[in-house]
Amino acid sequence: MSYGWAILIVIVVGGAMWQLGVFNRGGSAPPTTSGFETIKPFIPTVRVTDKLYSNAGPGQWDGFSGHFTNGASSEIAITGVDVRINGMNQCSRLHVYYLPGGGSLDEIISMTVPFSDLFYQDDGMGNYFFNNCLVYRPPPPPFGTWSGCNPPRSIRIPPGGSLIVTAETPLMDAGGYPVCYKIISGERYEVAVELTYDIELGGATTTKHESGKIYLTA
Repeated sequence: MSYGWAILIVIVVGGAMWQLGVFNRGGSAPPTTSGFETIKPFIPTVRVTDKLYSNAGPGQWDGFSGHFTNGASSEIAITGVDVRINGMNQCSRLHVYYLPGGGSLDEIISMTVPFSDLFYQDDGMGNYFFNNCLVYRPPPPPFGTWSGCNPPRSIRIPPGGSLIVTAETPLMDAGGYPVCYKIISGERYEVAVELTYDIELGGATTTKHESGKIYLTA
C-alpha cells in the first residue's frame, strides 16, 4: 500500500469519527443529515432535548423538534408523520405544525400566533393513529378560535413554506404517563423522520413519502 492510500484512509476514517462526535471535547458535533430530497430539515433548528418547551421543567417533555422546508415547486398536503429516535417510536404524541406567518414552537404552545396542527397519538404499542387536525387563530380577546383543517386530515404547505415536526414524550410518572423515552444530555442520537404528502403532478394527485435521518447531540 502506498503512502498516498494510507493517508486517504486516515482522512476518511477521521472524518467519520468526527461526524460521530468521537473527537468532541466540551461542545457538541454539528448535526448532519442523510436522505430528505424534497422536504428538508433546517439544520440550525433541529434538536433532541429533555425540555422541548421553555415553560417545561427539565425531564418533563423529552423529544425532538425541527423546522422543515417544502422544497417542491408546488403546494403539498402533509397527511402523515413518523419519528423514531435511535430506532424507537416516541410513545406519546407527534405533531406537524404549519405557521403561515412564521413563528416558534413556544409561540405555538402559548397560542400567540396562528397555526395548523396535524396531531397523532400513540396507541401504547408504538403505532400511531390520527387524532386531530386543527387550525388555531389567536384572539381578538378574550379567546382565540379553532376550526378543522381542510381537507380534515392534511395540512397544506406552499412551496418554500416551513413546517415544524415534533415528537414529544411527557415524562410524568406521578400523573400516570409511562416513562417511555429519556433524552440524555451530551449523547449522540439518530432521528429518523418520514412524512407522507400529496402533490398535484400533471393534473393528478400523487402520494409521496419523504424520509431521512438526522444525527445530532442532545
